[in-house]
Amino acid sequence: MSDQEASLTQTSGEMLLPMVILSLAALVKPSLGEEYPGKVANFPEAIKEEIINKLNAVRGGVKPTATNMMKMVWNENAAENAGKWARKCRTTASPKEERTVDGVLCGDTRLQTTYPTSWSDIIDLWNRKASNFKYGSGAIDPRKDIYTYTQIIWHNSNQVGCTMAFCPENEYNFLYICRYCPAGNYVDEISTPYKEGLPCADCPKHCENNLCTRTCGFIDSSAACKSILTMYTCESEYIQQICAATCKCPAESK
Repeated sequence: MSDQEASLTQTSGEMLLPMVILSLAALVKPSLGEEYPGKVANFPEAIKEEIINKLNAVRGGVKPTATNMMKMVWNENAAENAGKWARKCRTTASPKEERTVDGVLCGDTRLQTTYPTSWSDIIDLWNRKASNFKYGSGAIDPRKDIYTYTQIIWHNSNQVGCTMAFCPENEYNFLYICRYCPAGNYVDEISTPYKEGLPCADCPKHCENNLCTRTCGFIDSSAACKSILTMYTCESEYIQQICAATCKCPAESK
């Protein structure tokens, strides 16, 4: 993390005021018996909408364009899961068992700041990682991070929940975390987080702003369903469980 990312300076009072109010006046107190140092913000619908709109703008604007990029929707359970980790004020990634939501492993992105700022600016900072990513090749400079960006643009990570915690004991007091379900960033697919081609070519009847919209309500708990179904069929009850979207909504899960 660069110094610029870690210590966002105050650039606009108007921009920061809503988040200052949110972070200091709408903090969720931990339940009795909990002794976590962080205080987690309770987001109004406007903040959730800001996050979703910004992430979908990034996903819909990928270059080269994507045939199978899915539209993100808010997942409150994912947000609550992120909050459980954020209130611990730990700056490392949580273990896999602590970012499993409704039986599905989720990915995450994180950022620490010294000042509260808008979620649009937080996502812009994550999106800067795109400058080190080349579709089909991966990291231009392997010493620099691309995983934040590739998780955001992972084609079937279509549910997201985010949180922000005030951590008074940390060097950087504000911790931002988003959970993306199902998780992306599978090593063997990291250079191709989506399929290149005409926007929505895989979902021509379900397209909005270059994004495929889901209508059936299922998700795959494995990112390897395409490979799995070359060896097995959806007649198997187990395959139906781990590849629910691919089996029940094949046109939307490509």
